[in-house]
Amino acid sequence: MRCSQRQDGNRNDATKSAKHFRCRNRHLITIRVLIVLVAGLLAIRATGFAHAVDVGLPQIAAVNLRCENSNIPLGVDMSTPRLAWELESKVRSQGQTAYQILAASSADTLANSVGDLWDSGWVTNRETTGVAYHGQPLKSSQPVFWKVRVRDSGGHASDWSQPARWEMGLLSPSDWQAQWLNDGKNNPTKDEDFYQDDPAPLFRKPFVISKKVVRARLYISGLGYYEASLNGGRIGDAVLDPGWTAYAQRVLYST
Repeated sequence: MRCSQRQDGNRNDATKSAKHFRCRNRHLITIRVLIVLVAGLLAIRATGFAHAVDVGLPQIAAVNLRCENSNIPLGVDMSTPRLAWELESKVRSQGQTAYQILAASSADTLANSVGDLWDSGWVTNRETTGVAYHGQPLKSSQPVFWKVRVRDSGGHASDWSQPARWEMGLLSPSDWQAQWLNDGKNNPTKDEDFYQDDPAPLFRKPFVISKKVVRARLYISGLGYYEASLNGGRIGDAVLDPGWTAYAQRVLYST
């Protein structure tokens, strides 16, 4: 009997210990849950406080600047090129309420936030495409460096965008100091003769430059297609240039 009682006592003690262990675990789990909830509430408050602090900062940026729908285009032959940019923001339902554009004649001038060619000032407008240049008259082959900043829905001004640039083409017929070249053959007199085998000619022009080259541009056209090279290396990556037109009315050129 004593042994049986002892065994029963041991069982009771074990049961009590198990209950105590489960109860203790419940308390630990409850404490952990409370700690997690408190930490979550503190994080929410911290986030809300940070957001309140950042409300006065710009919530938008201008990126991917383009001129005539191209990045860093060459040979722009419009006297008032059209500019465009995209908006980037981490805040939902954010938008542009105004913009300011600076255009300069050099990268250094633009870096100093001086628009010696054009300073649009703040323009209250939501447009981000097709914004026409309205600065100083531009000349043939002139490079232009520009940047833009915008105001968000709260009226806060963004930082200036990364600088971009474009280069003007030849704006006047008098700028063309060149002559048409051919292989000396007469044009066919019959339409069907145009389809006869006639290998494309190869033109080569050697020249010597006596001064240091800072910047050089090749303006080239052809009645048909061409492939230009310099010192044995191909120029550009375009194919089938300059594009077909009605040659009696218009001839395209490439830069």
